[in-house]
Amino acid sequence: MQLLLLPVLCAGQTVSLVSRSTGADGAVGDAESGTSLYGVVRSPVTDGGDVFLLSLARLDSLIDANFVRDIYRRSGTTTSVISVSEFPPDTDTFGNAFTVSVSAGGEWAATVRPANDFDNIRDTFLWDLTNTPFVRSSLVPDTVDVTSATLSGNGLFVVLDTASAGLAAGDNNGRSDVFLYSTVAQTTVWVNAQPDGTASNGDSYAPAISDTGDHVVFLSTSTDLGAGTSRATVAPNAHVYFWDLGSSSLRRIDQRIDGTESSSAESCGISGDGAWVAFSSPDGNIVNGDSNGDTDVFLRSADGAPSELVSVATSGVQADAASGTPSVSRDGRFVAFTSLATNLSAGDTNGKQQVYLRDRSAGTTVLLSRSATDDGADSNCFAPAISPDGRYVTFASAATNLGNVTGPAGVTQVFLVDQRDTVFQELTLATGGNLVSFKMDPVDSTPAIMFSRTVGPTWYWDTGVGAYRRTEKLVGGQGYWVYVAGDPFVLTAVPGSSIANVLRPVFQGWNLVGPVGSGTSRDLPEAGGKDHGTTWYWDATHQRYEVAERMAEGLGYWIYSLADLDVDLG
Repeated sequence: MQLLLLPVLCAGQTVSLVSRSTGADGAVGDAESGTSLYGVVRSPVTDGGDVFLLSLARLDSLIDANFVRDIYRRSGTTTSVISVSEFPPDTDTFGNAFTVSVSAGGEWAATVRPANDFDNIRDTFLWDLTNTPFVRSSLVPDTVDVTSATLSGNGLFVVLDTASAGLAAGDNNGRSDVFLYSTVAQTTVWVNAQPDGTASNGDSYAPAISDTGDHVVFLSTSTDLGAGTSRATVAPNAHVYFWDLGSSSLRRIDQRIDGTESSSAESCGISGDGAWVAFSSPDGNIVNGDSNGDTDVFLRSADGAPSELVSVATSGVQADAASGTPSVSRDGRFVAFTSLATNLSAGDTNGKQQVYLRDRSAGTTVLLSRSATDDGADSNCFAPAISPDGRYVTFASAATNLGNVTGPAGVTQVFLVDQRDTVFQELTLATGGNLVSFKMDPVDSTPAIMFSRTVGPTWYWDTGVGAYRRTEKLVGGQGYWVYVAGDPFVLTAVPGSSIANVLRPVFQGWNLVGPVGSGTSRDLPEAGGKDHGTTWYWDATHQRYEVAERMAEGLGYWIYSLADLDVDLG
């Protein structure tokens, strides 16, 4: 048995509040951020960590004096206005911004907000952020009231949903429809039209778009949408559809294992490469073994392969409450989502809706809306948005126990999670006793979560009293006994916080420790050198002690110290 370091992209523990004015200690917004007049909205984030957000607060008071929701960019510690309402403050009723989306690098932004024409219609604009001042262009006629506008990663396409007529001939259904606008050709394609160019019979909405703009997913209540997708379900149950620009083909994504339609879907998203579609559904027959009776998050490849369940704990345990609103990284590896579950991560026991990140490559699920004391957010969290490379995640919450500063009670703020500081280990447990250790401080530090498939308590050695004690929290550098009654298994890529200080205290007598820091093996610490007796480790494969010549990551070691001192375990 051995513990191996996997130097993969991390799962993230640095949470900061970004709805604040310029400066590392800038003033926190005194009014709602991350919301529109209709509820919480996503705050997109680029690979470089720039966050674009809506805010009712005056985060740039030198420019913003209109007291409506404006659009800001938070880059590092600088907060600047992208778009402010053009209405004068004393007459502004409909000047609020509604949505913002950005290209992968942040060079372009698409916004929905009324123009200065007092017609109460939400207009759509494309902003060139590489110029100063920013250059704005309108995308649709000012008679078209747009609900949302989402920009492709390359900035060349915008997917819109609107209930207004006027963007396509034959759009006379009086329903919300989805359109793809080319910023280069300045043409519009009707995404949810029937093959003959006529309107479908339901609402199509909440679209998402791939980086190149050639794939779009959306929700629809239509029962006649697309060739070969006739449905038995009647509106208002919605389903997820995948549209390909090259073939203009539509197909339903939220199917059961047997290929029949699911009962319904509630939200959807698409990876930047267009290969993966995430969605939420209450249907229990989309994957085998889905027995929790709650809405879950699923991921399905665009080529039609079976779906996989995303809203599970690292141990594979299904969420014990509803999950939804997924956001997918460019390559489909990371999926951020919300959940009311209390069994997906240690620290999440307060019943509030939290934000989680599923790393499909590592097989881990971690709590992102985590306080400095490892507790879940003390208020519900909403609308996660992941950067294309998966490093950053934003979300909105009125929580007061997150980030580097506390905002006003009851006011929704926007938070940013940076995942750069987390490392992983992979732990293989043999049948019988296992003497293990962690090179880092595990994110899920509760033994019942980490070792949910082992038997009995997790034990450590208390040198002070010369006896084993039951541990309640797992930490790096400490050796632990765990027992496996069944078959061997692997804990894949356990996430944790790296340990900067590799010095650890040992006490006179026997100590049960483990190596910390980087490197796959290291010399024995001086306190356990040959002059002070033999250093031992447990060979879990043969269930016996062996003499140690070096220390390997993941194993626990018995070392004998002649005095109380600090030893280098790194």
